[in-house]
Amino acid sequence: GQIFRWDGYNLLDMATELGPSSPYSYARIEDFAFYLNRVGIFASNSNQPQLISNSIQSQIYNDGTTGIAGATFGTAPGIVHNYDYLLSVGSVQDDLTNEPLDNAIIKYNYQKNEMLNWQFNDFPTAWHSFVNSGGNRQLIFGNSTGQAMTFGTTNLTDNTTTIPSVMDYVFHFGAPHLNKDMRWFWGFFNPGCEAQVQIALTDTFVKGKKNWINLGDARSGVVQYRFPTGSRGKFCFLRINDASRNARYVYYGAAFDFDPVSAG
Repeated sequence: GQIFRWDGYNLLDMATELGPSSPYSYARIEDFAFYLNRVGIFASNSNQPQLISNSIQSQIYNDGTTGIAGATFGTAPGIVHNYDYLLSVGSVQDDLTNEPLDNAIIKYNYQKNEMLNWQFNDFPTAWHSFVNSGGNRQLIFGNSTGQAMTFGTTNLTDNTTTIPSVMDYVFHFGAPHLNKDMRWFWGFFNPGCEAQVQIALTDTFVKGKKNWINLGDARSGVVQYRFPTGSRGKFCFLRINDASRNARYVYYGAAFDFDPVSAG
């Protein structure tokens, strides 16, 4: 049979060929349902499912076979916790940075419409979100050995292992075809944090062409760097990483001083 929905004016055909590839990936928040299909992550609110993972499509599947492993599409577990949809997808590789990510968890923030990658020391093979006796929503998950873990927002370690955090940005300043004569860089953080900052100038996205310059930590809250004379490139890459057990970091933004030069 067929399923229809009455919108007040017409009967809408609800049939789809893009249902969940993994029944364990299905999770709901308010009137939205999320799930994994072999072509991406979908959301549906009693309408035709909508693809929401275009921004990370190469992590789902790509020509280099560095996306989600084929067998994982049928077993990947997912959960909604607060306003985040969490999906355990295993090892993938980002096509912009060419960096591999083991035990990857795709995190979709429903409120911000934002996709992030998480990585736990113990890879979740099953999820559960519930309200505990204190009235607080709590996330627990199980790993492949049958151990159960809790996820706490105040922890600074991952089951005693340091929690790594890496953010990569690329700036072309609205003119990717032009060289820029770089002058100054400023990065802004919460004072006292231990985040490490690196920058690199290149004319390509090739990983091996990036000559990273270490600018040190962001304890003062402001990271300032004057580029040497003759520092030119079409793209400026920014990398922020941290594996501190002592303090969290907040990245507020960056500013650059440069002169556009030519398209040569």
